[in-house]
Amino acid sequence: MSNKIAIIGLGCVGIPLAVEFGKSTPTIGLDIKGIVNEPIWRL
Repeated sequence: MSNKIAIIGLGCVGIPLAVEFGKSTPTIGLDIKGIVNEPIWRL
């Protein structure tokens, strides 16, 4: 069983957290605003 991390809110704090956690653990970011609908590497 592998661990996964979910980050709710991809603002000033959420995006850097998702990037750092994503380096070592599968990470999912969720934001209700339509501005972050692209994968993070496309922004």
